[in-house]
Amino acid sequence: MRYLMSLKMQNSHDWTLLKYWGLLEPCDGKMMDGSSNGFYYITKDGIDFVNSRAFLNKYVILFNKKFLGFDGDIINIEDALGDKFNYRELMAL
Repeated sequence: MRYLMSLKMQNSHDWTLLKYWGLLEPCDGKMMDGSSNGFYYITKDGIDFVNSRAFLNKYVILFNKKFLGFDGDIINIEDALGDKFNYRELMAL
């Protein structure tokens, strides 16, 4: 999460959608109003995806924040990052 915040993404919670692919899990803990504390940790599947050891569907299908399934081609992390990032350079491979 700190990495995402360093990219000035702290005002966007799009990265929380990664939970639908099983790449992130919310941390235990609630705010005083009962809402989520907003903290997540990366799962084993998330680590495998980042390390190019896992593949997933390109899209998740949601309706009113309810998970309905997956769609699209099977992709790896390099496909997901697109042309904005050089994965090998990012990971110093």
